[in-house]
Amino acid sequence: MQGTDARVRRETLAMEWLALATDYDGTLAHAGAVDDLTTAALDRFRDSDRRLVMVTGRELPDLQRSALISSSKASAASASPS
Repeated sequence: MQGTDARVRRETLAMEWLALATDYDGTLAHAGAVDDLTTAALDRFRDSDRRLVMVTGRELPDLQRSALISSSKASAASASPS
């Protein structure tokens, strides 16, 4: 069984992450603003052909005003009525 456990750990470490789901307020944004280092890191993430998924209670028009959503590389969807 130990050989199987080691193989599973190696495969998990080699896994390619295709998306990042994260909260917005209090995680990415503080006092309504996303700092430059966070924005740059998220831009590099998206430039590597991966998706950023925002998990938030905010409505789509409010998020579209942020630099994270307004870039040409970004897209967003909302289940909230606008």
